[in-house]
Amino acid sequence: MAINQYVEQLKGVYAKYYCSGECVNYPQCKKGLVDDGLLFNCAKLGAHYGESSNPRVLVIGKEPVTENREITQTASLEKANNDHYRRTLYTLATILIEQPKSDALADLEDYKDLLSYFCLTNYFKCSFTETKTEKDEKKATKRSGIKVSKEMKKECWNILMDEINALKPEIIIIQGTSYSNAFWRKIEERYGKNTLRKQEYKRGYEQLTKHNNGPDGSPLYIVWAYHPTARAPYTWNQRLKNLQYVLGKLKELLDEEKVEIKL
Repeated sequence: MAINQYVEQLKGVYAKYYCSGECVNYPQCKKGLVDDGLLFNCAKLGAHYGESSNPRVLVIGKEPVTENREITQTASLEKANNDHYRRTLYTLATILIEQPKSDALADLEDYKDLLSYFCLTNYFKCSFTETKTEKDEKKATKRSGIKVSKEMKKECWNILMDEINALKPEIIIIQGTSYSNAFWRKIEERYGKNTLRKQEYKRGYEQLTKHNNGPDGSPLYIVWAYHPTARAPYTWNQRLKNLQYVLGKLKELLDEEKVEIKL
């Protein structure tokens, strides 16, 4: 499909849930939380997502830290030189090309084009937290430990599953553990049980799973990992060897299937 078709399908998903300026679940989700925040967060979609034979990769974080009420393009490395984006690019490069020397800016320069080939979204679409405005951009005052209501845990996965059906990813990268158990059940209900041996494709918490009936009928690979900016004892450096192991296993499987990468 062409990029404009993915955009239109995503717009259809958001129109289903975001009506009259707020999510249909907003009144229930905000109960007991700060009556402010970043609301109705939409995906960031790479300009070349789904082009040619390149695998469609969807990265899922926990919640937004800046307001994004419209579908926008993923940022360039120069505009998003932060730990989250650099380490996301490191992850993409390790899977699709080769493992970079590090997540430092200089070591990622050769792989920066990959940022226009993936999609970034969040499991929880709102962040009910105190905010500030800088250069006309609304941001959360803190970037971790944001509270989530029971209603959000109950409802947000519906939106995410519709996003997955619209984007038809072949690879999903989960960045965070606070919602993974419930999400795992939903994935297996819809796309089939994991077919990979746990002992071989898991290192610590980090794990690779394969589900044979993905959203486009082909296999769906999922990497389950901590968020790249998680706090101790789950920091990037503390978990990197486990992540590298799992990403290496995914690359082996892609190489076996002769998945061709064209940038």
